[in-house]
Amino acid sequence: MRRLGNIFLLFFALLATADVHAAEKIGVPKDFSRLPEFKNWSFQPADAYWQEKPNRMRIVAFSLDKDTETNVELIAYAFSPALGKWKLCNPFTISAVTSSKQMMKYQDIQENLLDAATSYANMICPKTETVEFTASPFIRLEDADKDYFFKAKFVKSRGRWVRSSYTVNPDVKDLNILKKGGRGEAKNKANYEYLKIKDQPFSVRAAFTHNAKDLDNVPVMTGAAKVLGYPMNVTAIMHVKSVEGQNAWIDKPMPVFVADRKERLEKAGWYMLSGEITALDDVAKTKVGISPKNNAAALRIVKATECKDERCEDAADVIGFLKTKYKLYDWNPEK
Repeated sequence: MRRLGNIFLLFFALLATADVHAAEKIGVPKDFSRLPEFKNWSFQPADAYWQEKPNRMRIVAFSLDKDTETNVELIAYAFSPALGKWKLCNPFTISAVTSSKQMMKYQDIQENLLDAATSYANMICPKTETVEFTASPFIRLEDADKDYFFKAKFVKSRGRWVRSSYTVNPDVKDLNILKKGGRGEAKNKANYEYLKIKDQPFSVRAAFTHNAKDLDNVPVMTGAAKVLGYPMNVTAIMHVKSVEGQNAWIDKPMPVFVADRKERLEKAGWYMLSGEITALDDVAKTKVGISPKNNAAALRIVKATECKDERCEDAADVIGFLKTKYKLYDWNPEK
């Protein structure tokens, strides 16, 4: 009887050990990398673990892409019973992992993620007929199943992906997409743009207020215009040395002549300027009062913003720009 009791104790001890092992992260199995889908595809493992329910199996999660602007990472999954073969494509399972609930509120981001899911399915598993997608704060599927933002399933019909289901987690407040049109949509867009840009470097945020991707290097762009033989679009912070009539002279970051300023430059000072820049030859430099020895340019201004601070330290006023852009003068970003 004592021996039978010891057997039961050993059995329960083994069960407890198995549960602990199941919760632990495991190394990426060697047989996983031999999946035929990875023959021409490099992957970056994000996690490898045992899942107990509904069936015990090994799961490897691997990273497909990460968007640095939105901080959303796309994760795909491969599955295998304890001693079985790996399965990746039936269905193709993919998650968008992010800790930001706010990012998941915006229709543009949701649609982009769903498009990305089916695009990766086409690339990695061209013969698959089903895609299962989850947006969640968690990589592991059993956690994501309990706490997700939204889910979607796709089936392939006549060679095209058709969304067969779409579910928003009812326990996550304020996740439903705002209706299109009117002030609600404008606030939605303003919040979306602010979240994308707020953590970017100063040069990117400043350029954003002029609808540009980043501030340009004026001497470099001038050199490019000279080599290529046509004007280059430029957005940069510049110092206007003097204004006379319809002309203006810029001295920093290099000599630049502005003709036909059209009231955009009222006085000397620091500005953020956007326009077309061209290199001046020696004859043109002499004509506008610039020494032929200096590298110089001409600028046709499209947009000018006068700065209050020295060297335009106030130029990256993203909130003010979005208030004006969407005519939401009492708007402030969601926290």
